Amino acid sequence: MKDKNAILMVSLITSMSLLTLSNVKAEYAGFYGELTFPTTNFQARTTNASSTVTLEERGNGYKLLLGKNLTKYISLEGFYSDFGKVSLHGQSGDSFTLYDSDYSFVKAGDLRTTLSGIGVNASVNYDITGNFSIHGRAGLLNWRKDMTSSNTDAVISIAKTGSDPFYGAGLKYSITDKYAFTANYTSYKIDGADITSRSLGVQYNF
Repeated sequence: MKDKNAILMVSLITSMSLLTLSNVKAEYAGFYGELTFPTTNFQARTTNASSTVTLEERGNGYKLLLGKNLTKYISLEGFYSDFGKVSLHGQSGDSFTLYDSDYSFVKAGDLRTTLSGIGVNASVNYDITGNFSIHGRAGLLNWRKDMTSSNTDAVISIAKTGSDPFYGAGLKYSITDKYAFTANYTSYKIDGADITSRSLGVQYNF
């Protein structure tokens, strides 16, 4: 999955760049990269869980983004995001329902859920001062969610995929012409659930 994501992301960015390069003024023609570390709230969408079952709903991951300025105010971006891992913890005999199927733990263990995806979006940017700027983002995320457990009465290995829109906003503080710190908030709709992500990161202008 990760290899396919990387190939697809490179293809999307390359196509995007070739289509827009001839129309971009020289003063805005730079590429930039951003590495962020999001904390994201998501889960396996379980129901009817025993009272002793506990949920860990906050995943910590990373996001790699490549962008291109089209004008002073508008950029196009492509990215790969690993949202991290969350778990449902249960003891022997605990039960839960997952996608209309009932499961029970035969011994203490976890139902592990990972989430990742690739996406493209437009970014609208506005300078507040010489160093501070704000931006808004809207785009499409192609996501994959994997749920696994070997400690249940039936081995769980479920993969869900889909494509959904997202939006977000952020703040950037430029340290130099090359480097900047970023803070972002993003809202997703994944697998029928509302998911929010907050991140801090660093941006580099090529």
